[in-house]
Amino acid sequence: MTDSCTCGCREVYPSRLASMSGWAPSSVPLPITPLEFDMQACSFARGFGRALTDLLGRPVSVAVRNRCGALDILLTRGTGHRPEARDHHYPGDFDELWRSRIGPATADNLRFFAAADATAVPDAMADLLRDVVDRMTKVTYDHHMLVLPARMALAEFAEFARRLEITASVLDGLGMLAGEQNATTRMAVRLWQVRHERRLPALPQEGDGYGLAHPRWLEEDAVPRALAALYRRVEPTREPRRLLAHSAERRRRLESRANARLRRLPSSAQERFGTLLARAKSAAQVTEGHAPLMHAQVTYALRGLVLRLGARLVGLGLLNAADDAFQLRIGDLGRASGSDYRQTVEHRRRHTHLPAPETKPPSDPPSDFLGDSPAAGLMRRVFGEPPQRADRQALTGHPGAPGRSRGRIRRVLLQADLARVEPGDVVFAGDSSAAWSFAAPAAAALLADTGSPYGHLAALARDYSLPCVVGLGAASWLHDGELVEVDGDAGTVAPVRDIP
Repeated sequence: MTDSCTCGCREVYPSRLASMSGWAPSSVPLPITPLEFDMQACSFARGFGRALTDLLGRPVSVAVRNRCGALDILLTRGTGHRPEARDHHYPGDFDELWRSRIGPATADNLRFFAAADATAVPDAMADLLRDVVDRMTKVTYDHHMLVLPARMALAEFAEFARRLEITASVLDGLGMLAGEQNATTRMAVRLWQVRHERRLPALPQEGDGYGLAHPRWLEEDAVPRALAALYRRVEPTREPRRLLAHSAERRRRLESRANARLRRLPSSAQERFGTLLARAKSAAQVTEGHAPLMHAQVTYALRGLVLRLGARLVGLGLLNAADDAFQLRIGDLGRASGSDYRQTVEHRRRHTHLPAPETKPPSDPPSDFLGDSPAAGLMRRVFGEPPQRADRQALTGHPGAPGRSRGRIRRVLLQADLARVEPGDVVFAGDSSAAWSFAAPAAAALLADTGSPYGHLAALARDYSLPCVVGLGAASWLHDGELVEVDGDAGTVAPVRDIP
């Protein structure tokens, strides 16, 4: 089964944006259902394409396809109206943009998703879901118009500081932004505080933001209870606030060193450094601050809407279970009111779980869709390939956070997998989202198949002083229980064959 669309609450990107030629696997490691494809993947393609077009000042086309549950993405040079190029520093104040425009607009759409009437007949359901896709396209556009410039601001600051030798490395520049409490770190702090309580508060609504087809923490609390039990086994020295304090102390040392070097530079360089640092600090806060609303709560509301529609179809005798609705497509609902969808669901459940027909998507000729603007240069840094190394004994990725550590691999794809994490594990995620924040206090290191030093997981690792490597693209290399050594400065992960 292969569906395509040229039109997520979860962050979806090609695995390699800047060097991509032809179809590429997305950063989503889980099978995507047909209705998730129609509601999220297609709205992602439209919203992401419009954001890239506006940021780069040149038309960009984004296509997505579903290969038996595997989501692939194709970016090409678009045609038609050439927009006016945006200043790549846009916006000047990320927090103001979030508070005054993007946050309120997202909250309005969230209220619509939560309150939408699910008592309609199938034809009207199709119209409702098309409206949802249009709204999610706007949410996705706003998300990328906030997060992409924010990550570009992080890259611009870190590269400027390294180039002028104000800091020794990009990671040192990014370390000057670490150790501050934000929306992501506060979730782990709150869970640590209530780990001994018999009744957990409603913090899962902030922490849970994965895929529409999977139960939310507000529906079943087994995962947060397992995480609270994990925190009870973690050494008190790993308490999140202590880890943040350690990171803040390192930040102050880096600031002191940078200030000493900065005084030897011309006043113009000092002023530029101050401007970029202020913008990067604002960007670092908003890249984490948007997640509870744009990822967790919007996803929860969309899942609730689909389940309400599914329950209505069960009541009409057209489905066996409410969550069977995820196996439908919007077009199915619009074709014939009163159709029995049960055979369609059974067929798609069988085929969605088949292996994707190709190990790698077929490659088409390279497409230079980024161009040569200042924004394009920064975007290449944010989404570029990790550096290549000759060491064949180690996997290489992007250095995400400094330090070296050993531990056993614990693969996690769903947040439910966090219940299997043990203190001292090297947590290896399929993507680099903020969803893994709860594992950090127990982890020896953090790894991800995808991502860059400017993404959620790397920032989280720097906040907790954990070694981190992202962009490994190594899902088939590392297995649960394998003992590895992680070098966050070098961006390498090496198997440990002889245990000392």
